[in-house]
Amino acid sequence: MDAVRSITPALARRIAVTRQRLAGPCLPSNSDGIMKVMRDLGWIQIDPMTTVTRSHLLVLWSRLGQYDPAHLSKLLWEERQLFEDWAHGASIVLMEDYPIFSSLKRTFATGQSSWAKRVHAWLKKNQHLRRRILIEIRRNGPLPTRHFEDESAREWHSTGWTTGRNVDQMLYILWAQGKIMVAGRTNGLKLWDLTERCRRRGGRLWETHICRLEKHTLSLDIRKLGFEALRIEAVAILAKKDNIAQRFTVLPTNDPLGWISEPYDDAQIHLSRYVEISTNGLVIYSCVYA
Repeated sequence: MDAVRSITPALARRIAVTRQRLAGPCLPSNSDGIMKVMRDLGWIQIDPMTTVTRSHLLVLWSRLGQYDPAHLSKLLWEERQLFEDWAHGASIVLMEDYPIFSSLKRTFATGQSSWAKRVHAWLKKNQHLRRRILIEIRRNGPLPTRHFEDESAREWHSTGWTTGRNVDQMLYILWAQGKIMVAGRTNGLKLWDLTERCRRRGGRLWETHICRLEKHTLSLDIRKLGFEALRIEAVAILAKKDNIAQRFTVLPTNDPLGWISEPYDDAQIHLSRYVEISTNGLVIYSCVYA
């Protein structure tokens, strides 16, 4: 096993700042530059609040300098290399990463939780509204939310702002299930269309085993910051299943953070190098590319 490589908190911060494209070589202020930023960051959050301008435009400006937002719109709504979905929050994400989001959509409101049961009960009472929305979108999409009439049989109730907003809630559920996507915006308002049409415009997308999706997600996380603290159980299981030890670290069995429930000394797992960062006496083991 390689010796532990230690870096200072200052160096860790510099790595993170560089990987977030806030330092280093300048990128071209065009579509290629936007895509390079997106692949390094993974996602850019969308916030409806506007003080100077929309937050996602500011994130790109801080990395690219002066650029034409029309390049971003073209990537989103014409070339379909990007799309809107839910990452950390409402975000712009890479179409090439759609299988990650698709795997989450397949499990939306499943199981026996009180939330899942409430969604299922509400959908059962509002099948007519669901069908009407999907028919209208198939015939005339993309369409804005205001196009749909509220033909619900039961009102949606919540402790938040969605109470009584039955069309909005049905569109959200259809989007969360992967049936529809945001296909464009008019004056900031979403236009909805069938996922199959939005995906087709963006080209053929890969589908793969959940283990490979998890491996890909780990790779994205590490790429964004240059290092990543991961639970030993997740890394060890993936290493056994899909031989990712060449790229990801399996943490040592001494466990200052209380993450390890049992030692992982399986001969099939070949330990690669890892980084030990000490901050105020706390040791954090982080994965790096081998």
